[in-house]
Amino acid sequence: MINEWLIGGLLFGFLGSAHCVGMCGPIALALPVHDMQGVKKYTGILLYNLGRTIVYVLLGTVVGFFGKLAGLVGFQQWLSVLTGVLIIAAVLIPKIRNKLNSWQAIPSNQMGAIVKPFKKLMKKNSVSALFAIGLLNGLLPCGFVYMAIAAALNTGNTVSSMIFMTGFGFGTMPAMIAVAMSPGFLSLEMRRKIQRFLPWATVVLGLILVYRGLFMMGGH
Repeated sequence: MINEWLIGGLLFGFLGSAHCVGMCGPIALALPVHDMQGVKKYTGILLYNLGRTIVYVLLGTVVGFFGKLAGLVGFQQWLSVLTGVLIIAAVLIPKIRNKLNSWQAIPSNQMGAIVKPFKKLMKKNSVSALFAIGLLNGLLPCGFVYMAIAAALNTGNTVSSMIFMTGFGFGTMPAMIAVAMSPGFLSLEMRRKIQRFLPWATVVLGLILVYRGLFMMGGH
């Protein structure tokens, strides 16, 4: 089961990479690596992405704890169905989708605790600053990350939740690393095409969670 959650996280992160490129691509392009050369540049970009992933894993730890509690009280199957339905609704119902999008557009003046140090770190030319930028980046509002967290919540235990979010973080890395290394890696048109596919991949995730919950009910 652990391997399945890792593979699931990798696939979800990889398939949704276009969303990451669209939302966090500008950050990747603005990373202070332009004056770095060779190994230092590659290390800095890798540490930035590892920073993001570490935060995702920590978030997975938190939701995994609550997912385990849901299992202990016999609510895990209902939680899976409910989460799946909400994910599908977030894609197919405009009002819910717009509400989720609004959560990603929190004004910067309401995120001073993240934005202020973010701007300072962007002016520094060090690999440690890039790692810190990644950590802060992982805390930025993102509907795609919310979906991953919702899936992690249904893994049933803390370890599996952490593993799923680890896979998710690593799944997003290839595209984000490519953008930081080569700004022309994905054209605007290509990103749009991939992003049109993302909602359907999200619906599939929702259907899997609904099926999992119903299967668990049948098993009882």
